[in-house]
Order: sequence, then C-alpha cells, then structure tokens
Amino acid sequence: MSASERSRRRFYAALSEILPALPSLREALRLVSERAPTAGARRLAIAARSSVDSGLSLADGLLSAGSPPPPYEAAVIRAAEESGILAERLGEISRSLDEDARRRRALFGRLLYPAFLLHFAVLVGAFTSTARGGPGPIAGAIALLAIADASALLVARLLTLDTLAGPIERLVLGLPIAGRIAARADAARALAAVAALYGAGRPLASAARDAAAACRLRVHRESVESAAQRLAAGESAESTIAELPFLDPEVGVALALGAPAGRLEPALVAAAELSARRRDEGLVFLFRLFAGAAVAIAFATVAYTVLSFWSGIYSGLGRS
Repeated sequence: MSASERSRRRFYAALSEILPALPSLREALRLVSERAPTAGARRLAIAARSSVDSGLSLADGLLSAGSPPPPYEAAVIRAAEESGILAERLGEISRSLDEDARRRRALFGRLLYPAFLLHFAVLVGAFTSTARGGPGPIAGAIALLAIADASALLVARLLTLDTLAGPIERLVLGLPIAGRIAARADAARALAAVAALYGAGRPLASAARDAAAACRLRVHRESVESAAQRLAAGESAESTIAELPFLDPEVGVALALGAPAGRLEPALVAAAELSARRRDEGLVFLFRLFAGAAVAIAFATVAYTVLSFWSGIYSGLGRS
C-alpha cells in the first residue's frame, strides 16, 4: 500500500467511526484532524475540513488535497454525501483499500520462497559450472536472474498503478494469463464502483460513467463509458452491463439473472466479488507456475552438481 492509500484508508476509517456520533461533518473532521493516527490522515482531514468550511463538499475537498483519491473514489464519496450514507460508504472504501493491501502482501509473500530457490539454484549452478571450466555460465545466470527480477518488479509496479496506458497496456493485453487477470481486476473495480454509486442514489447511467475511471486499462474504460451511453439511451441494465466484453461469462450470467428481478445492486456486488475471486485465482495460478519453474530449476541444479561431483571423482579414479 502506498503512503497515499494508507493515509486515505486511515482517514476514511476514522471519519466513518466518528461521523455517526456527531451532529455535523465539520465537527467530525475537526476531531479527525486532531486525533487521526497518522500525519498523512491528519493532513487529509485538515484539507477536507478547510474545504468543507468554505462550503465545498468532502469529495471536492479531498480532490484538492495533496494526495487526492482516484476520480471514481471521489465520485462514490460525493454520491454518498448527497444521499446521506457517507459514514457507511467511507467504511466500505476503507475496508476495500485494506483488503487490496492485504491481497498484495499475500501475493508477494507467495513469491519469496520460489524467488529464493530460483536465485540460489541459478547461482550455485553457475559457480559450480564456472569452477569446472569457464565464465560462460556466470553470464547466463546473471541474465536469467535479471529477467526474473525484472518480471517481479514489473508485476509489483503493475499492482500499484491506477492507470495502464501505451506500451504497458499493450504488453499486458498481449500476455494471455496477465491480460485475463487484468480484465478480471478491472471488472471487480468497475462493478464495485457502479454498485456503490447506484446504491448511493445515482442513476445507473451516471454511475457507470463515473465508475469507468476505476478501470486501469484504457480499452476497458472505453467499454464502460460506451455502456453508460447505452444506459442513458434507455437500454436495459442486464443486457448492457452483462455484455461488457472484459467480463467472464459467469459474471455476465450473474448480472443477467439478478438485474431483471429488481436486485441490481446486490447482483452488481456479487458480480464484483466473483470477478475479484477469479482475479485472485489467476494470480495464484501465475505464481504457482513461477514456483514450479523455480523448484524444477533448483532440482535440476542440485542433480547436475551431484552428478558433476561424482563424475569428477570417477574420472580421477579412472586416470589413476
């Protein structure tokens, strides 16, 4: 979790806890600015309090702060403020940010052991081979480790970016597993944002238009914006949202079944949760591939080292 995300999470959590017990948002912001657990959260509270005292909304105050929230997050806050469910929505956003941070920590934790195995195996094999006859294996080992480390850094960077565009977007879309994971991540974010905005009283077309900013890939944002235009033209929710091209088929089915029954918001929430589970399953599969490759390389390296050792001994015995 970045410093900005951490500050927002703690600010939202503190404000959502205090707000129901106080008569006004201004009083709640005053208390948060005095008692927030971190300096970043206090700075956000001070900036928001100044804007609210000037007659602006909380969302506008946060957007003018030094580390503003993403546009879709501000849209959810604005809609919640207008509909009188601000504390509830702030708590949901705080929990969502906390869950995203927990998921990233868990995913990187899965990488540590296979990454150690890969580095250990490649370096041991390279130095063993070099001791037997030349520097070539060292160069190959360094190249392999550089590729592995660059891939890990790329994954880490992609998990922290709010927007992917240009060459990075084309790279992600061009990789079968990574492209599917990115699509599911965008589906989870966009559907959750639509559900939050719609549940706060926004018309569905307006909710979809603002939620488009939750998508990290431009092609997915454009798909949601196109869906918002179709909704504004009067097309049905079940056909418009369920037919978004980057949704998994079962997610579209869940939406198509839930929307006509008058339960669109729960259907959106369920579809967002399903997309998030599919995203996490894809990430686990990807990291299992990496772990399997690391274990295979480690096993092959140990086997090669043992065989080389005994081969050298037998060769020496034969010459003697």
